[in-house]
Amino acid sequence: MRSLLVLAAVLASMVAPAVANGQSFAQPSGEAGCLLQTGIDLGDEDDGYAEYAPKGCGRASGLMNARSVVVSADQRNVYVTSGGGAVTGANGVVTLARAEDGTLTPRGCVTATGGDGRIGSDGLCARADSLRGASQLALSPDGRFAYVAASGSNGVSWFERDPATGALSAKGCVKHTFGFGERCVAGYALDGAAGIAVSPDGKHVYVAAERSGAVSTFTRDATSGALTEDGCVSDTGSDGQCADGTALAGADGVLVSNDGADVYVTSAQSGSVTGYRRDATTGALTPHGCLLADAPQGGPCTSVSALAGAQTGAISADGHTLYVAASEAGTLVTLARDPAAGTLAAVGCLQNVPPTRDESVDPDDYYEDDETELLPGCLGARALDDARAVTVAADGRAVFVGGGYSLSAFSRNAETGVLSQFGCIESDPTYKACAPGRGIESANGVAASADGRSLYVTSSLSSSVSVFTASVAIVSRSARVSRARAIRVALACPRVGGGVCAGELRALGATGTRYRMQAGVRRTVSVRLPRRARREAVIVARAPHTGDVRRLIALRKR
Repeated sequence: MRSLLVLAAVLASMVAPAVANGQSFAQPSGEAGCLLQTGIDLGDEDDGYAEYAPKGCGRASGLMNARSVVVSADQRNVYVTSGGGAVTGANGVVTLARAEDGTLTPRGCVTATGGDGRIGSDGLCARADSLRGASQLALSPDGRFAYVAASGSNGVSWFERDPATGALSAKGCVKHTFGFGERCVAGYALDGAAGIAVSPDGKHVYVAAERSGAVSTFTRDATSGALTEDGCVSDTGSDGQCADGTALAGADGVLVSNDGADVYVTSAQSGSVTGYRRDATTGALTPHGCLLADAPQGGPCTSVSALAGAQTGAISADGHTLYVAASEAGTLVTLARDPAAGTLAAVGCLQNVPPTRDESVDPDDYYEDDETELLPGCLGARALDDARAVTVAADGRAVFVGGGYSLSAFSRNAETGVLSQFGCIESDPTYKACAPGRGIESANGVAASADGRSLYVTSSLSSSVSVFTASVAIVSRSARVSRARAIRVALACPRVGGGVCAGELRALGATGTRYRMQAGVRRTVSVRLPRRARREAVIVARAPHTGDVRRLIALRKR
């Protein structure tokens, strides 16, 4: 059985650590742990997808080049957008039914060709317009409509959602360029449409477009779901078509604050985060701030070097913190938000560092003589290489980041927004403290369910979506070593799972101890240490239907 990840929701404390709701997240074994694009032959060495495809996964149509993932507000469905081009990728949306335990069952797909991503597969999915290069999906607050930005089609399409089945029915589209007789209506500043967000009041939809270097505003009809373009802000002003903005070149991500007062746009190309005050009546945007990886002196932007390659952002539920994943140096940037003004200020940064000789699974391959040069304001973290996707847990107690071949989990201090690392997973572990997992190669989409039961991750490289469900948590951060070379480790069984946590707890390289506990219960378990353990030890909690839940614990002398 493959080992699986621990991603934990924990509340940081200056006095003692506490696990939020007593839970971590672990990937179920077998087909329940991941879904893979139908038709990929895992034995075909000439298939580029097969080289990276996770083993033992279930199958679903329409996942070729899976991009982003969204959980519906009613928690009944998960939607995955899949990108691509003329001959690759599914170019559409997959609908998945979500069970009470968080596992997923395919319920259909809709794509640009009606195929599932393979040439000649027409009929395996429904067909809809303006889906070439589908990149991101956003749901209306009432859950009745879905909106999809597609960079290849340079447009936005909308779908009515069946609340009983989750099925999507195409209703309309807007495109930057269109030909005679097309069903889509004409739009502007949508060239390379990549990011999309719906305002909390459901009145407006915002779209970020890479090649236009712009963010566009659409008024939304609550009854029909239809969109009407009302304005835009672009890097150049688009010759008077849009308002003039700053640092919007390559704009590819957009999000709206929970209070609806502000819109924020990210750009990997510019290494920027720009802020806009939103008029709640008209939806119009007024620029009010700019953070840039390398801001010219005397310009309107503030330099934050860790934003180079800024991919996506996520705002905490309290609206006080914006977290940005940036790929160039593998960073997770913490930005404090002033709700009154909407302005942002950099207050923290975590940066990927390779494992030291002691931390490395294979010291000969991964040990480096020179320490990584950390960017100003950054602290080191594990498994943040090529950070591309970020989400904040609904309760605000954890932040999860995906990218490269890894996922990382961080506890969040609810008062300050400060992060501390709790867990990590890698497809091929390089850190002892990271557990191995499936379907996270080139992870580019991460979503957490609002009920706290599940975490979902998409991978464009392996054309898959992976599932992580609530599991036992290792609470201890440090432990005192007894004369018999044993330590006591605190465990917590999550309330949200509603069942029993049972399995084996052990230190790597030593024999284990059985544990069993009811949901919502905490207890300590004694485990023996290997003789080579000196300053720290990797503690592993194993359950019958999942792999490893891991945590690095500091050892204290008796």
